Formats: sequence, structure tokens, C-alpha cells
Amino acid sequence: SPAALYAVALELDAFAPLHVETRSKSARGYALAMGAGPAWHKAQLPALDMHATVDDAIQAILRRCVEQWCANEAAAHDGSDPEGVHQMRVAIRRLRSAFSVFGRLVDPESRSRLSGEAKAIVNSLGPARDWDVFLTELLAPVRAARPNDAELARLAEAAEAARAKGYAQARAAIEAPSYTRYLLQLGQWIETRGWRDAATERGKAWLDLPIVDFAAHVLTKRHRKALKLGRQFAELSAADRHQVRIALKKLRYASEFFHALYAKKHTKPYLGALKELQDNLGHLNDVAVAEQLIGSLTADAAGEQGNRLRTAGGLVLGWHARGAADLEPATVHAWKAFAQRQPFWH
Repeated sequence: SPAALYAVALELDAFAPLHVETRSKSARGYALAMGAGPAWHKAQLPALDMHATVDDAIQAILRRCVEQWCANEAAAHDGSDPEGVHQMRVAIRRLRSAFSVFGRLVDPESRSRLSGEAKAIVNSLGPARDWDVFLTELLAPVRAARPNDAELARLAEAAEAARAKGYAQARAAIEAPSYTRYLLQLGQWIETRGWRDAATERGKAWLDLPIVDFAAHVLTKRHRKALKLGRQFAELSAADRHQVRIALKKLRYASEFFHALYAKKHTKPYLGALKELQDNLGHLNDVAVAEQLIGSLTADAAGEQGNRLRTAGGLVLGWHARGAADLEPATVHAWKAFAQRQPFWH
């Protein structure tokens, strides 16, 4: 059984540090022959059945999250395509969101331990992803418009060096013995439905009920929280909009977990409106993160080099500040469109 396989794997791992290879030998062979880097993969959404229980849904959703995580590990470690580390981070965040969705049905100790270790791993991937976004999405269009700007070239060189450090940190996290042990323990917990062992009284009452009832309960709660945080959206500060963005991300993950329970003609418009709004707010957050990244570069540079990096950094931030201002009407419109959208689970 899968549970027995995980038990054997954990015993072997106790004797010597091992690593789980998720690619087949043929896939690795063709990649070597063609000189291609490992492929990245987007999430495959769980295909829940209308008659599935909450217990079945927990296992199906967690399995999908771990599958996406493992499928992108090689690409994240390789680092030649920014999507690798991005998709791996998305997978781990989806996993942590699933822990949150079903959190009250799982004993607090298991939830805190499993989610906490996942958070540490996703944080170790953060610098690599932040520098990827800065270089490819924020700095690149400015350099394209000013190809002969020497200060921008120096900023790119410093950012590339910082990205290399970020990827070294990500690779170290993936190669750590604790990483493999966590993945094996998590897999064993999922396959043995470990949440049943120490389920709360409330959890035991829910586990054998239809998932459709639980899904409507969770989605309604998250939808209401997003609407509450987004009141008077046009007047909200950047910090408040950041909280709205986080609430929308949690709502989107939950909506994707349960989308198969509802008709596509209802889920697609809702998820589309949610994605458009989330993309707009995500870009604004990227610009805010870029300010911190530029600050870290200039803080470590002295004299003339520091001045040149500050000049180039100011140009990049100014460029995107104007872009954010141009994006504001579309963002407000996207919020209104989402707020007026009928939830698909009603």
C-alpha cells in the first residue's frame, strides 16, 4: 500500500539522506539528450465528485497540491526558467491554504507542524522568486526602452548577483535532509488520512458529510471576508489593499479546490473576475517589493556605485509608479465587477 511504501522510505531515510525523484528515467534521459531543462507544471485542479465526503476531499486536494509541488521541484532547483520556482511556491501556498480551509477539522498540533514546515520551505524560495520578478517583469521593460543606460545595466548586474544568491538558498533548502523527510512524512499523513487520528469533535462530525455542504460554508465565509476588507476600495491605502489581495488569494484557492462541484458556466465568470482583480493587485505588490529589493542593493553599495544604483532604482520605481497610476481605474473597475458577481455556489 502507499502507506507501507512511505513507512519503508522513512526507514531508509533514517539511515542515509535520500531524495525523492519524481521524474521517470525516460523523461530524464530525453531531457539530457535534448539539452532541455526540467519542465515546469501548473496545478491540476482536483476533480471532486458531488457525492464525495469531506474526508475524501481532504485527501484529493492535498494530493494535488503535493503533486504540483514535486512536479516543479526539478525546475525550481535547475533555475533556468523562472516559472519553476514560481510554480513550486504556488503549490506550497496552495497546500498551506488547504490546511487553512480544513484547519478546524484537523488537530491543532498536526496542522501547526505541517503548515509551519511548509511555510519555512516556501520562504526559502522567496528571494529567488522576488529577484526573478524584478528582473523579468519590472527592470526588463525599462531597459528595453533605454537600452544604452549604463546605470540600468549596473542595476541589472547587481540584481543578477542577488538572484544567484537567492537560487543558492533555494537549492540548499531543496537538498536539505529535513526537506525530504518532511515530504515523506506529509505523504504518509495524506495516504493514511492522518487527520482522522486526532480529529476535533467538530472535525469528526464533518468528515463523513458531503463535501458540497462544507464547500458552500467555506466559500461563503471567505467571500464575505474579502468583500468586508474591500469596502470603499477606491479609498483604501496600499496596506489595506494588500490585506484584500491576501483574502482574494485565499478565496481563489478555495474556489479552485471546489470548482468541480459546480457547473462551469457559473464558476468560470467568477474565477475570471477574481483572477483579473488579483493580477492587478499582484502587480502593485510587485512594485512595493521592488522598492525593498532596490533598498537592499543600495544599502550594500558605497560611494559612486551606490549613487548609480540609487539613480537606476529610482528610474525603475518611477516608471512603474506611473504605470500603477494608469492601472488604478482598471483596478477599481475590476473590484466593482467582482463585488457584483454572483457567487457560483449559491
